Amino acid sequence: MEQNQLELENQLFNMMWGHYVSGSLRTIADLAVADYLKESARTADELANEIGCHARSLYRVMRALATVGIFEQQGDKFSLTPLGNLLRSDIPRSQRATVIEMCSYFEAWEKLTEIVKTGNPPKESSYNYVLASEEKAKLFYDGMDSFYYDNPAPMLGSYDFSDAETVMDVGGGSGSQLIAVLKHYPHLKGILFDLPDTVKRSKANIEAAGLANRCFVAGGSFLDAVPSGADIYMMRHVIHDWDDSKSVEILKNVRAVLPDHGRVLVIETLVSGREKESFAVWFDLAMFAIDGGAERTREEYAELFEKAGLKLNRVVPTKVEVSVVEAVKGRSN
Repeated sequence: MEQNQLELENQLFNMMWGHYVSGSLRTIADLAVADYLKESARTADELANEIGCHARSLYRVMRALATVGIFEQQGDKFSLTPLGNLLRSDIPRSQRATVIEMCSYFEAWEKLTEIVKTGNPPKESSYNYVLASEEKAKLFYDGMDSFYYDNPAPMLGSYDFSDAETVMDVGGGSGSQLIAVLKHYPHLKGILFDLPDTVKRSKANIEAAGLANRCFVAGGSFLDAVPSGADIYMMRHVIHDWDDSKSVEILKNVRAVLPDHGRVLVIETLVSGREKESFAVWFDLAMFAIDGGAERTREEYAELFEKAGLKLNRVVPTKVEVSVVEAVKGRSN
């Protein structure tokens, strides 16, 4: 039976108001409201007094989020649902930092019309904003670690590092991925390469993980050069931040120091071309709107590699929305 006009209008309306929900989620995550509800149901007045915000305004946000299952409202009291419990900051796999990070780019989407008209992505990278201060950088890396929590484990279950000696994580951020790899393979040595301010955080995390004797950090920009000394160079969700020309530039810098037996691992969400594919194509659009980047197909990665003097060797799927795209040395351009 065909949907009638009213059903179609309601379906469209539910799409239109999505940013209402994400904006409200961001506010609740910013204020850490879920942390104050872990013991018992409370009123907005009680919460506002502890948090230090306007009670009536908080009530209105929580009332709205109760309609989408974040809170349960009984009278004037609110409690956490299993869904809302994910916003607590003191639980394993907390999604609070993810919400704060992922709901921070409304301004980028406002500019999408102009981007589509011109084909020109934003002139300034969003990373200039998210890394502008220590506080913002912490939120960003916490959000990335939370969002990509499951990436290392399926990758480790799918890709074999046993014949490698040294792995470099290019753009390794907080170090969470490299730490997981080194813990899984006790024989490996590691190098984490990222911006100088970033590797200060990485170093502390590596030391806290007890891996300082097997892993060191190096500061710099992969747009300028990449250090030598590894036989595997891996990049998780790095290439998707950049357009084709910058991506080739980064890959060329890796190729310049790659030993003949070395491998390059690009860990990304692949666009498969399947009908009604959802996550990958929306992720692609987000990267385009925010930074001018892209999620790519297998064939598009093969083209990037060829331009950088590399050759696509294989694609190793994992149990989550990422694949390990492996390249080796090809003909130098």
